[in-house]
Amino acid sequence: MSQINVNPGGPGPVYRDDGGAAAAGIGMAGIIMILAFIILLAVLAYGAFAGHWFGNMGSTNSTTNVNVSAPAARPSPAGNTNVNVNLPSPATSPAASR
Repeated sequence: MSQINVNPGGPGPVYRDDGGAAAAGIGMAGIIMILAFIILLAVLAYGAFAGHWFGNMGSTNSTTNVNVSAPAARPSPAGNTNVNVNLPSPATSPAASR
């Protein structure tokens, strides 16, 4: 009787799962979530400052009128209209007094 080898060369390759692919997938998902959060913050900041999302919730056709009146002229005093300014005398340096 002759012998027939179905699996020549012994057992097949051993499969080892060290978790490298799972760690890479989790890391990539984390980076995608961080990028999505940064994009969301950028959109909200643009809408808040340039898009005026949070201002003027009432009407879109609003006008603001500001009336400024000039102050009334003050009457000058009846008696003295001259202004006298007394300046202090210049200080002498110690070298000039010798």
